[in-house]
Amino acid sequence: MIFSEEKWNDADEMRPYIAVSNALTFRTVQTAIQNAFGLFIRPLVSDKIVTKLQEIYDSVFDISEIKEDTDSKDIKLLYYAQRANAFLAFWYDYDEMQVLIADSGVKRQESENVKMPYKYQELSLKNGFKQKGVDALDNLIAFLEQNLTDYPDYKESDNYTQTLDSIVWNAKEVNAYHEINGSRLVYLRLKPNIRIIEDTLIAPRIGYSLYEELKNALKEETPEEKYTKLREKLLPVVVLYAVQKLILETGSLTDRGLFFSSLKGNEGSYESHDPVSDNRIVYQANKAEADAISYWILAERYLKSEFGIDPSKGNK
Repeated sequence: MIFSEEKWNDADEMRPYIAVSNALTFRTVQTAIQNAFGLFIRPLVSDKIVTKLQEIYDSVFDISEIKEDTDSKDIKLLYYAQRANAFLAFWYDYDEMQVLIADSGVKRQESENVKMPYKYQELSLKNGFKQKGVDALDNLIAFLEQNLTDYPDYKESDNYTQTLDSIVWNAKEVNAYHEINGSRLVYLRLKPNIRIIEDTLIAPRIGYSLYEELKNALKEETPEEKYTKLREKLLPVVVLYAVQKLILETGSLTDRGLFFSSLKGNEGSYESHDPVSDNRIVYQANKAEADAISYWILAERYLKSEFGIDPSKGNK
């Protein structure tokens, strides 16, 4: 684990990420931290990177050294991992942490001096933990990808190999062509549609033989420039068609749905999310499709000039 009772120090270890009380004990959050690490971090980074993280953590004697603004890549890696671990632990096990489970049953913990938050505050808090946690995961993965020479073991992770096999690699690339606030949550919702668009739309358009060539080339550390440029040309096409497909299938783009936000209450005390109309959903989907068609025209030109392929005539 990259948090421990020895370094907890009255919750000082958690406080750089979440403003918790110094009365919070490590034992209270130990299970939640362990669960989140096993569920969300280990599967993404590979067992060898987990071992590396543990070695870095064990070598740190002063927890104040763990910060994003540091020249040490190892410490920065640990910071990103701890940040993701902290927020995801508080989100995933939030409900369990609010109750007392004992022989006498499950009880809600309250006191005369401290009141429980309102329901809308709880929902906002949980959503915040979730979004910050997955954003921190994105930062962790991005850092590993940018420093592969220092952390080559990351290449053994399923996440890395699966990413290489796709035309769209991350949430940042989606965000470049359709605003998703860099959200990994939205990216994960788009991934199945991204794969479908690649296999059922892109492959027959460019020809299955070139499609396989492209996929195999992208798995190389330094693919030929023509394949790199082809991926760049196809990237917005795949993203925008995947966005269109998701909106038409579910009527939503984010994990909460497609909404307009507004403040409500006597003094604007809470934010209301009102579902958009069917007409608006169709408009958004049509706009994504129109943009995809425009980018496909650019991709066609590159296919003709570089590969001598005319998609309009059909390819094998």
